[in-house]
Formats: sequence, structure tokens, C-alpha cells
Amino acid sequence: MRITIGIPTRERAGTLGATLATLCAIDDPGLEILVSDNASTDGTPGLVAALDDSRIRYLRTPVRVSQRQNFEHALAAATGDYVMLIGDDDAVLPAQWPRLRALLAGRRPAALAWSPLFYQWPAAHKRGGGGLLRLRRGLVHGVPERRTAARHRQAIVELERTREDFAPKLYHGLVARPVLERLRARTGEAVMSGQVDAYFSAALPAMLDDYLYIRHPFTILAMGPQSGGSSVLEQFVGTANRALDAVAREAAADPVREALAGPFPCLGFYLLAGIEQARRHVYAGDPCLGGDRPLQYGRYYAMILDQLAHVPGAARDRGIAILETLAAETGSADALAAAIAACPTRPAHPAIARRSVGGPFAALIRRFESLSHVAPGRVVLDLKRRRDAPARPGAVDHAAALADRLLGPAADAQEGAEEGAADPARAWRGVHARALAVILRG
Repeated sequence: MRITIGIPTRERAGTLGATLATLCAIDDPGLEILVSDNASTDGTPGLVAALDDSRIRYLRTPVRVSQRQNFEHALAAATGDYVMLIGDDDAVLPAQWPRLRALLAGRRPAALAWSPLFYQWPAAHKRGGGGLLRLRRGLVHGVPERRTAARHRQAIVELERTREDFAPKLYHGLVARPVLERLRARTGEAVMSGQVDAYFSAALPAMLDDYLYIRHPFTILAMGPQSGGSSVLEQFVGTANRALDAVAREAAADPVREALAGPFPCLGFYLLAGIEQARRHVYAGDPCLGGDRPLQYGRYYAMILDQLAHVPGAARDRGIAILETLAAETGSADALAAAIAACPTRPAHPAIARRSVGGPFAALIRRFESLSHVAPGRVVLDLKRRRDAPARPGAVDHAAALADRLLGPAADAQEGAEEGAADPARAWRGVHARALAVILRG
């Protein structure tokens, strides 16, 4: 069984090397590592060529294309029986790979999804300075469960934010090739949106009946210094970012038009944009996404308005205009008006005032949360000043190595190993003990 991990990249040689280091550390001859370079000029070709690993395939677009087109370029070249896409600042956890392999071999699911770790590369403007590796009880060493596509569609329609994840997914998730071929047959191209995580989360349930989900990380979803997520977050402190404008211009030139036109002033837009694109292309405009209740636009509007409350004025006004256009196109203007009226600060439309947050202990709590510590339900490691750091402390390969140490070796890839830990409480105590040892060693 062959597995392809595709990495669409553009001008990210500064982080791509760390990402590839985690993939090259996987002991698996059946792994294909596919780098799709969007005409980078920063030394990316040389970086990849210097790696001595025959499993790496390097592709390069002849000219700069849109983010969506580069994702499609990578996906079209994949040869694996299962396919996954990750970012060029993300990571795979090599020591957990045998368990992933055992799950695929033992279950042969249409798709496999998991709870990735979230990590921010170190940066002064990020909370705690970034570089914080967090593990949460209940999201490690879980037992695989089968979920239905119908239940997942309902979660999207309702915007069930209590669910820890939207899955199945191709971005930090594995999808069987026949599922992707069915999707391509329906829409012409498998990737119909640059918001690839949200798009596939909404599109894939139309192509399968059920999938496998496990609360255990096999990958790290990271925000590097040049990532799209970091660019969006910089707007919260009023920092203009030309990268977002460039991505928006390239998307405008793409023959596949996005349902929502960027750049977007907050992260919630990316979720709604991918879902709306799937609704229009995969579900042929069906407001119910193949279910029995229409998409609850009001809930998405409320989520986005809450985020816009923390965005400076010009970007905030642009966000309101995007919502107004979508509301007019989808007949959800009343839902938008109701969401604005229900905003906690009840601002005068379209300006949404920043809400005050915090309290007398807020700064103290934030300070504590940014230090390495062990608590009953979580483990936090600050990677920025560790003595065991590689040449670049806090790079995502450093985070992956420490995460593997905390999680311990994966279950042996034998029959029945895919069932996971027999005692989750005991497994978490093991994570605790290893974290304490790491902290004490400095």
C-alpha cells in the first residue's frame, strides 16, 4: 500500500526544510513525498535537490499559479493508494507513523482523520512568543471510531463548534484514491477552492458513506512566519500584509472562481468560503448539503462578526462588505441582520467595536500558559529556549521530535494494534511522566 504526502509550496524554503526533515525521518519505503513548487525564487529547488531521499518527487509549475491550482497540481501527480496534503511549515510525527499504517492496513477506510497538534513557530507578535507545544488529554492515544458522512454534513450545517474537528479531510488527513477520483469526475478538478481544508471537509462527505476518526495526532498543523494563518492574524494588530493581496490577485486570475473573494480579514471567512464553494460545485447549489436542513448561515455570520470585533476598521469594513455580498447571493440577508443585531456590543452597522477582554488575572494567566508546565488535562513545552534544540529552536521538526518523545513509541504494527491504548488514563500518565522528565532536563 502506497501513501502520498503532497506539499504545495511557494517561497517557503525557510520552513520547508524542517517539514521535509520530519517526512524523511519516516521509515517507510512505501511513502511518496511530493513537493509541488509554485515557481519559487528563494532556493527551494536546491533545498529539495540536496536531500538524499529517493522517495521525494519534485514538481515545479512553469509560471506562478493560484494557490488552488498548485494544490491541484500536487494532487494530480500523486500515485498513492492514500493521499494527504500538508503545508510547507507543517510536520508529520515519524514515531507515530507505524500506528497510522496499522490503521490503514487493518481497516482500509475510505478516509482516515485525526486530531493534529497545533503549533505556532516562534514569533514576537504571537501569544507567548509562539514556540509552545501543547498536548491535551482526550486528544491523544484514543481509540478509532467510525463516523458517518451524514453526521458530518449535519455538523457543518449546524456549525457545531463543540466538535474538535471537521473531518474527513485531505489536509492533514488521508483519503483513498477512488474517493478522490469520484470527486474529480463530478467537478472536473478535485480541488475547487484555495481553502483546501474547509473545502474538502465539506466536499468529501458527498463521496463516501463513512470514514475512520481517531483522537491521536499523526501530524502537526503549524503556523510559520509566512503562513496564510499568520498573515491573517497580523491584521488583528493592524499589520498590512502584501502576501494576502498577492494570493487574492492570483485567485482572481484563476479560471475557477471562488465563492468569496479575498483577501479575508479574519480566519472564519476561510472556513465559510471553502464550505460555500463545495456547496456550489459538489452539491450543485443544494442549500442542505445533501441533508434535510439548510446551511445555517446565521451561525457562521455570528462567528465571523465576533472575530471582526478584533480587527482594525478598514479590514473590518471589508469583511462586512464580503458578508453582505454573500448574504445577497444566498438569500440570507435576514440572517446577517439578525447576527449583527445579536452582537454583544450591538454596534452600529457596519462598524463593530472591539470588546474589552481580560481581567485582573488575565496577564498572569497568559504568562503561566506560556511557560513549560504539566497540568491534569494538558502538557505545555516552550521550545524557544530548550538546550536540546537543533540549529533552529522552535522549528517544526524540533516540535515533532519532542511530541514523539512525549507520546511515546506507537503501538507495534501488529494485528489489533490499530485499536489503540487499552487504558487511556494510563497512556496519559505516561505522557505526563515523560513531559516532567523533559522539563526537568531543561
